[in-house]
Amino acid sequence: MTSQSTSPYAKPPANMPTRGNKFYFWFLIALLLGYWLLSFFVERSNMSAQLLPPWDYLFPVNNPSTLTIFITGLFSFKVMRHLIPVIIGAFFAYEAAVHLVWQLYDFSDKKDARKFLGRLRSSGPSFEQPLLVSADTLEDHRQDSVILHVGGPGRIQIKGTEVAVTEINDSLCRILPGGKHWLYPFEYVHTVLDLRPQERTATDVSVRTSDGIPLTVTFNIRYRVKQGQQPTRQNPYPYDAEAVRFLAYKITVSDDSGSAGNWEKMPLGLTTKILTITLKKYLADEILHPDGREDEPYLALSRQVLQTAKAALDKNGIKLLDVNIHSIKLPDDIEEPYMKYWQMQSNLQIAMSQADNKAAALEAEEKARAEAEATMIQAILEGIQRARRSGATTNVGEVVALRLVEALEQMAYTSQQRRPEVYRPLIPQIVQVHQELANGDDESSGSKTQ
Repeated sequence: MTSQSTSPYAKPPANMPTRGNKFYFWFLIALLLGYWLLSFFVERSNMSAQLLPPWDYLFPVNNPSTLTIFITGLFSFKVMRHLIPVIIGAFFAYEAAVHLVWQLYDFSDKKDARKFLGRLRSSGPSFEQPLLVSADTLEDHRQDSVILHVGGPGRIQIKGTEVAVTEINDSLCRILPGGKHWLYPFEYVHTVLDLRPQERTATDVSVRTSDGIPLTVTFNIRYRVKQGQQPTRQNPYPYDAEAVRFLAYKITVSDDSGSAGNWEKMPLGLTTKILTITLKKYLADEILHPDGREDEPYLALSRQVLQTAKAALDKNGIKLLDVNIHSIKLPDDIEEPYMKYWQMQSNLQIAMSQADNKAAALEAEEKARAEAEATMIQAILEGIQRARRSGATTNVGEVVALRLVEALEQMAYTSQQRRPEVYRPLIPQIVQVHQELANGDDESSGSKTQ
């Protein structure tokens, strides 16, 4: 990047206008002196040794010296009267020049025109107080200031937080950083750019979602001119010279009527366009009820817009610092119908979720019932097979009953986690029946052994 230290716009161009040909000026002086001497010799043609009036009355000398005759003769009335046409001609020429400048540059009065001519005839920087030039007041003060209305020569002062772009004959001349500067003849201050971070806010911007719902968005952005290099203590507000040159001549259309504006309206306009395109990709529910942080509900959307707009503005010499979406609202005329629609959809979603949960619970109960029946049947079969293996013939029912109680006890312990209010009170009863059957089985086995 090009910074102010290496900018090709730091020095005036080679074709800078000058005050004119100095040889011609001295030629006119020599011509005037020659005419003056000619007038002296014409009046002294009689070669008189006396002084010409009124010097002969002021200095009554009988034999004046040649030098005295020459000096007093130059300023005598007879010689000076020949210069009257020259003086009158010069006066009318000067007044004609003032009138021409007054009409040509549309000054408020001839006083400003004379002042401008005086600057043009000056040889260089003067000790006059420099004119403070600011981005906020530049256009307002153009008609009141000769330097801002027409151009140099003259002294100006630019704030340390700003940079000025000058031109001559509608062509770029120089880029002037903060400080005091001398403008060359007809060097015109085209614009002044503020290098500090700027903030702009857009209120109630109309957008439309992918499902056709109109919304109004309020957001703000922060941006600044591209720096080109890192700030330092000596230069806290650096700038990129190419970015400044581009922005100085950046003209944007600010509204539908076609009125033009400067570069300061471009960042907000471009960000608004990108925000409109981005929101058009989402449904209204996704925008109005986003998932995520409640303190910054539009954080993800702001970052998406920032990333896209930052890349676009960087090509135009502007660095976008931040995009912050404050609110996204429905218009007043459709907010109530939309809220009713959204509430109806929400209730429908809740009812469908409850129905899905109820169906899942019924399915789980049916599955558990089927598993319980299978477990009980398997327990009966295992009891019968165990009784047969043990060779018992009279206590098959007791064995089967014991296996059924064991299966019920196991099912109760397993099911109490799912529905404790139903199965937990049954566990003590099942345990008691299990113990009675087990004790009865032991007694019958003991009597049979005896």
